[in-house]
Amino acid sequence: ASEFQISSRDITELRQYYEKSQNLLEELRLHQTELENQNEELRMLRQQAEISERKYLDLYDNAPNGYFTLEPNGKITDVNLTGAALLGKSREQILNTSLQN
Repeated sequence: ASEFQISSRDITELRQYYEKSQNLLEELRLHQTELENQNEELRMLRQQAEISERKYLDLYDNAPNGYFTLEPNGKITDVNLTGAALLGKSREQILNTSLQN
């Protein structure tokens, strides 16, 4: 039978490793909590942004004036309902066309 001996130096080293691992574990828990908080904040901000976007789109689409969103070359990238009605076309017929056509 073989004997297994542990010296006081081995015990001291084991304690140090244990303490280091506990410190690392605590740091990881803190980082996890921080990331969870940031994730929750981002989720709430995204939700607020989606609400704002819906409000903007509703205002844009239902404005009494015709609105057209154009690229510098005159290509129509968006048009509201009034703008489409003024041209007597559907939005799909207008989008990606040019004012020069």
